Amino acid sequence: MRKDLLTLQADPRSPERGNYNFLQALVQRIAHDTLSRKEQKARHLAAARYFVESWGSDDAEIVEVTAAHYLDAYRADPDAPDAGEIRAAAREALVRAARRAASLAATEQAQRYFEQAAELAEEPRTQAELLEQAGSMAEASGRLGDGVKLFEQAISLFTAEDLPHAAARVEAKLASVLWDEGQIDTAAERMARSFEILRNDEPDEDLATLAAQLARIHWFTGNFEASVEPLEFALEIAESLFLPEVLSEALNTKNLQLINTGRRQESEALLRHSLRIAQEHGIQTSALRAQFNLAYHIAGEDRYEEAHELDREGLEQARRRGDRGWAWAFSGHFVQTNYLLGNWSELEVTDEEIVERLEAGTRARLDVISVLPSLYLNTGRLDRLQWLVERLPEASAEVQDTAGHALADAAHARAQGRLADALAKVDEVLAMQDELGFEHPMFRLALVDSMETAYELGDLDSVARRLEEFRQRRPADQLPFGVGQARRFEALLAARSGDGERAEERFRAAAEMLREISARFYLGVVLLEHGEWLAEGGTADEAEPLLAEAREIFERLGAAPWLERLDALAEPAPV
Repeated sequence: MRKDLLTLQADPRSPERGNYNFLQALVQRIAHDTLSRKEQKARHLAAARYFVESWGSDDAEIVEVTAAHYLDAYRADPDAPDAGEIRAAAREALVRAARRAASLAATEQAQRYFEQAAELAEEPRTQAELLEQAGSMAEASGRLGDGVKLFEQAISLFTAEDLPHAAARVEAKLASVLWDEGQIDTAAERMARSFEILRNDEPDEDLATLAAQLARIHWFTGNFEASVEPLEFALEIAESLFLPEVLSEALNTKNLQLINTGRRQESEALLRHSLRIAQEHGIQTSALRAQFNLAYHIAGEDRYEEAHELDREGLEQARRRGDRGWAWAFSGHFVQTNYLLGNWSELEVTDEEIVERLEAGTRARLDVISVLPSLYLNTGRLDRLQWLVERLPEASAEVQDTAGHALADAAHARAQGRLADALAKVDEVLAMQDELGFEHPMFRLALVDSMETAYELGDLDSVARRLEEFRQRRPADQLPFGVGQARRFEALLAARSGDGERAEERFRAAAEMLREISARFYLGVVLLEHGEWLAEGGTADEAEPLLAEAREIFERLGAAPWLERLDALAEPAPV
């Protein structure tokens, strides 16, 4: 029979009055604290050595327990003659515990262990290296403020030890966190200064890492020309020294340069090779980035099922690693594709989830700010749209963040009937064509919104001009979604000009194209517009099946304003 010590809560003011509580842990704590520091140290050392001798110092199951005992032994008597030896054992055990926690995706715990190990380091260089690893764990867990602090501490220590290349390596890591915090311009300035100072030094992996990250940051601030030189610099070093991580990252960034010049096939080849290098060498963060960008590239060609599978795999991998930043990024892809495919039930999120994403950094919020406003507008939830817009953080210098904010402002303006303001906002996004590219989901939404808004304003010349600009694109840049929308507005303009034959052909072509890529919401819109035109022309029997299919789509999506527009067609005309 087991006997336990219990206490009864009898305080009449306590909400737990009448509850029993176990006292074993309290008794153990009191017993431990009554021991002298020398006795506490001896018992912790005995426990640590017992675990090491019984299971081995690297046994995954007890490494954290061993680290805790060595740390408590050192803290019990830090001035003892053997304190240095115990301190070193505690630091090594904490590092093993941190790596164990990281392997289990417990990144917050890993960060804490690395920080504790850094406190026990006697050499500044070792302390800097441990703080660098702690910073990486902070970034993975989404603790951006901690990441900035830890990386900056590591940079200061490396700089004080006259290790500029190591400091440059950490600058590259700090840049990612500053980017997520909305300070991408600060990141670019810091790295550019470091690169100018070090570029003539003996090439090594740290210098190549800095150059590759500088090129990436320049690209995402719209400084395309500035990105070319550091990228080629990084690739030359990575090829000559065979640095798999730098090579994967630099090839990934080079795909951006190629895709914006229309060399899509070459771009995809680079991305696939970047992913293969990262996977073959076990470079997990680089593999996640390559898979993310490959999924983006494929979705940009309207190959949604293939992209969806890549995003699903990437999200699972990010979650297994405990990397919240990449988990947010991959889940953001789902937001974009689910909106375009009409899987709107998958986009329902709570207020708490929205606020968490808005506060979690740039990667976490991009798709929320660019997609949810359009969702709320097209489902008639204008109160939700207002609530979201009021909580948007200030836009950063990152081009996608700037574009996302402009799309949110445009949706808000349309909801309030300020169509001219809405058109001006989407035109800001279209002006970022070089930065975003034709295939970027924000550019796509802006293109559609611009033609819809101009049409609602009755500015048919503006619609015609935008269509002509689309037609002037190279064939490789006329992707299915854009072609479907172009056919839609060609049909509307033909209908307004009285060209019934062309209107009929273009409406059917638009529906066929949008149906082919499963863009359900926009298919419903085309069916409605086609049906409206037919009904106005006195051929209601031909309009009926189109309107019935549109109704089915809008009911499934909960697109209340579009259902109201359908209902208006069924009302008898005034006499």
